[in-house]
Amino acid sequence: WRSRRFAAALAGAAALALPLAALYPLSLHRASPAAFDWWLRQNAFGVFGGTETFALSFSPVYYLKNLLWFAFPAWPLALWTCSRRGFWREDWAAPAVLWTAAALALLCCTPAHDADNLIWLLPPLSLLGAVRLDVLRRGAAAFFNWFGIMIFGLLAAFLWLGWLAMNFGWPAKLAERSAYFSPYYVPEFDWMPMIVAVLFTPLWVLAVRRRKVRGRQAVTNWAAGMTLVWALLMTLFLLWLDAAKSYRPVVERMEAAAPAALKSGTECLAVARDAYTVRTAWGEYGSLPLAVGGEASCRYRLTRNEKADEPAPAGWRVLWQGARPRSKQEFFVLLEKQEAV
Repeated sequence: WRSRRFAAALAGAAALALPLAALYPLSLHRASPAAFDWWLRQNAFGVFGGTETFALSFSPVYYLKNLLWFAFPAWPLALWTCSRRGFWREDWAAPAVLWTAAALALLCCTPAHDADNLIWLLPPLSLLGAVRLDVLRRGAAAFFNWFGIMIFGLLAAFLWLGWLAMNFGWPAKLAERSAYFSPYYVPEFDWMPMIVAVLFTPLWVLAVRRRKVRGRQAVTNWAAGMTLVWALLMTLFLLWLDAAKSYRPVVERMEAAAPAALKSGTECLAVARDAYTVRTAWGEYGSLPLAVGGEASCRYRLTRNEKADEPAPAGWRVLWQGARPRSKQEFFVLLEKQEAV
């Protein structure tokens, strides 16, 4: 990677990527200057905000903790690769480690905690984990393969049983728990998702029926298991998950309980600059305009709390509070500024 060819390839990639990256903001500015101005002020730097909302935060524990499950099994294989003799003499070692370190540093500085951001680490960890698969010991590969088949096989069986419970009421206990966690779900049968789910299940069984399994085959079987579980979730459980996790019911209940002054637009609704969940949910499903950073000038304020009984700030009173079904760590509160006496 220290060669002129690598430098030329890097320069060519940058020359191609920069114009492509400029397409979105230029198109947005041409289509709607007002929307471009909002994007520039709020989201121009991605997870770090915009020109008005730029923020940094040091939170390594959150991302390191979630990395354990998010990047499994890539990270243990990557650690095994890094521990092998002669690792640093390989041409791909330094770029992969630098990519991993740079991505971790960026994640640790992001103000918003979102496990999805860990996807930045998957390419270098996958590279480090894959390059030495062919020399992985047969015993380790066999155990890894068995563990993956057991985990994903049990998950697939549970998902099929859960689909029966939430749509047909059997088993009764599982159906009761299904309704408890997603009370807004309405049973619905669609042939197309069912056909996809039925096809994926036997295909996975055929894919993992290998007698001589080495490292490469074990990882392929793991990927096949993940594909099966993801396919079942996105076909059998998509409507159930949407009813349980969507912010739409919360936003609709809040706007139904909003004062007439908010609905008519005579008063503004303030949200904090770092309230990313509130801004995203109400921007997607709500009809009330949000005044980002307008706590000082707005009579009403929308916040996100981590406790249900969290007291209102001094000078404010609670008008409404709501949450998604069974949520214990996320509560949305509509506040009204009290008149000074």
